Amino acid sequence: MSGCSCGVSNPVSKDYIGSTAWELRHRTGYASNGTGVHGGRHTHTFNEGFWNQCDDFAEDYNYYTSTYGSKPVDWFGDIGIVACKANSWHACGRAFDLTAVYFTDGGYVDCNRSWRWGLTHKRRYLGLAAQLRREFGTVLTAWYNTAHKNHIHFDNGSAFTVIRTSYRSDTTLVQASCNYLDSAGLSIDGVWGPRTEAAYQNLLRAFHLQCYDPKTSTWAASVFLEKIVQHCYANKSAGYYVGSCGGPT
Repeated sequence: MSGCSCGVSNPVSKDYIGSTAWELRHRTGYASNGTGVHGGRHTHTFNEGFWNQCDDFAEDYNYYTSTYGSKPVDWFGDIGIVACKANSWHACGRAFDLTAVYFTDGGYVDCNRSWRWGLTHKRRYLGLAAQLRREFGTVLTAWYNTAHKNHIHFDNGSAFTVIRTSYRSDTTLVQASCNYLDSAGLSIDGVWGPRTEAAYQNLLRAFHLQCYDPKTSTWAASVFLEKIVQHCYANKSAGYYVGSCGGPT
């Protein structure tokens, strides 16, 4: 992992991302069911450019959760932005460790629990990760490694790009999408082998996106990830929302 030296350039202090109502709350512990316990609104220092990207993510995420799941955002949980440590974009305020998103109806995505709970929660967690991946090149989830089993890390050390089969972060996201939206039954192991490729192609066909290539086109990658987000927040299996390639062939 690359990173930056300690010190935040163009610093801004913010206690929200997106709408000023969507406050940031720091996780302080865990409830008996494994969900995070969060305090009240608090302020972080961000690199200004990174905060602008977080702001864009929050606005876009709220659009999809509201439109497809009737779940407007209420607040975001975190365990930090700035930390002076080697080989990390946290050192310069360009990384975010996300712990939860709560919605106005009391529903939530909890990054310690949702990824290993029931299908509805797994889909919410997947939808959150997929929308983050539409904004950032680096999104590390619980499927990536055990260090991220209780939060999702994202940073702008690399820009949004195509689906990369050699990256464990992208491969596990695709494998989880195939499993939770298309019942593929894959091991979420980060290895893009023949079974993952076949399941990925099946998912593209279910989305009616088989005439595009998310591995080579950033536009196609964004549309593919958008379909994942739509299905996750509508809590539907693949094929409910479709693209422009016609039916499966």
